[in-house]
This record gives sequence, structure tokens and C-alpha cells, in this order.
Amino acid sequence: MSELYFAAEVLPKSVRILAVTGSNGKSTVVTFAGQMLRHFGIDTFVGGNLGNPLSEVAFQCFKLPSEECKLKVAVVEVSSFQMEIPCVYFCPSVAVVLNLTPDHLERHKTMLSYAATKCRLFSHMTYTRLGLLSFGIFLFDTASGRKHNYYNAAVAALSVAGLDVEAINSTIEKLRAPPHRMQIVCKDIHGITWVDDSKATNIEATYAGLMGLKGKKSVVLLGGLAKVLNGQASNGFEQLIEPLKDHRCVITFGSSGTLIHDTLSNNGLSIPCIQASNLKDAVKHARKKAKHGDAIMLSPGCASFDEFRNFEHRGMVFQEFALSS
Repeated sequence: MSELYFAAEVLPKSVRILAVTGSNGKSTVVTFAGQMLRHFGIDTFVGGNLGNPLSEVAFQCFKLPSEECKLKVAVVEVSSFQMEIPCVYFCPSVAVVLNLTPDHLERHKTMLSYAATKCRLFSHMTYTRLGLLSFGIFLFDTASGRKHNYYNAAVAALSVAGLDVEAINSTIEKLRAPPHRMQIVCKDIHGITWVDDSKATNIEATYAGLMGLKGKKSVVLLGGLAKVLNGQASNGFEQLIEPLKDHRCVITFGSSGTLIHDTLSNNGLSIPCIQASNLKDAVKHARKKAKHGDAIMLSPGCASFDEFRNFEHRGMVFQEFALSS
């Protein structure tokens, strides 16, 4: 029995489940959808693979008399790992698959297997439920020093379908993305903006971050533990050459730093590419290369486990470096 199976079986049947999965953006969509629902005064749980597990709130409801459980909606981030075990009782009222790009292939082996596991989210829905497949790129607006993920916000708005559209629109400016997603940390005394995109643990997420920095030269930090891309001759970092061309330079670091450096250099990267040993060393090089008005962006395109506990730990360490500049 999986954690989702147990939680959904115990959760009161009156609670509607809004489930979100995908390779990138699911935490932001879950966060935004939860914020929207709470804005309308709807008692909402936000969690799952993000933060608190669904079983925690299910157990809290289980201990209460049914009339005392105020929960109306559970907005749940669901990972492919969680969907590996069939969940008969996990029947979302709304299910969203945001996108599918190569990730966790060291576990799932093929994209077909990975996609099939993700799409199990729809397997126990009935004809009365809503399912959304929303494939596309994530768009950021950093020109004003603020960022709005309009793509994610739109999906979140759709996933709470049934609420007044104009009322939903009124919540957009109030949405706050979770940390380490194109998060502007500070603008230092040298006029350099520090951007923490540590959650970019795969190439597609880094690509989206780079697209959001158009018009602003950046020193881009790539590195960590590169993801496995089964059945492909390359590691995929050559896909970043085009969006990198207008930036200041690239600094690679971590256990896959050499691999990333060689891939970019051997495939025609037109800007300088410097190899550093670890994140601390990469930041040291970045400070030397960045000029007034530039950004220093950590958007690694890799997992963090070679040097850090998780992407949050990596992001916090980067923020400490930024704030000490």
C-alpha cells in the first residue's frame, strides 16, 4: 500500500482532490492553486510531494468527528515515484499533467515508462471529473525585478475551474511562487542581481529560466549531478547553447562540471565557459566575471546530491553567498 493509497482511503469523501504532476512546474502550480483557493476562503490543504504528506492531513481528519473536519480541498503534488504503486482510492476531482521531459530515467529506464507512470494520475477518474494535459514552456517576466509564471498561473486557474473567472484574475498579482524558482535574492552593492533557480534540476527547467532572462546579461552557473538520459548519445546540455549565446559567461561546477563544460565547448558555445570545482568556487569566479547591471544566476540543470542534501540546501547556500557579497 502506498502513502497516497492510505491517505486517500482515510480522507473524508467530501474532500475534493486536485492532483498535479509533470516534469517541471508542479510545485509552483500546486502552490498557486492553493493560494487561489485560500483567497476565496476555501479551507485547503497544500502538500503531497511538496511539503507535508497527504496522509498527515488525512490522519488529522480521521481523528475528528466528521462534522468537525473543515477541509474542503486537498491540492496535492504527485511524483512519478508515488504513482509507481497503484492507488485505487486516489481519485482526483481534478488532475493535471503539466509536461513530460526526460527525468528520473535512471529509475524508469524509458520515456514511455516514465510517461505511463505519470499518466496513472488519470486512471481512477470518472467521466464526471476534469483532467488536464498542458504541455508547454514556462514563461517568466524578470524585467521589472518581479517574476510571474503566467503559464503556471493559467494552469492553476484552469485546475480550480468552477470559480468566477474575473475573481480568479484578481488573484494573479497576489500569487507568490515557492522559493528557489527564479527567486531574486538581492541586488548587491556592485549592481549585480543574484537569482536562485536551484529547483532547475533538469535541462528543460534551466532552458526556461534562461528564456526568462532575455535582455539581461548573466553569469550562469551550471552543475551538480547530471541526470541520466537513457538511449541518447548526448547529455542534453547542447540544448542550452542557443539561449546562452547572449549572456556573459558560463561557469560549470560539481561532479558533472567537466562533462557539461566539454559538451558546451565541443558544440560551439560562443561565450566563455569556465570550470570550477564546487559551488563556492563557481560563485568566486562569477563575482570576477559579472559586471554592473548583470545577473548571477544559479540554474544548475542537475541534481544536487553530489554536494548538497537537496535543491533547497543548494539554494540556501547560494543565497548565503549572494548576501555576503
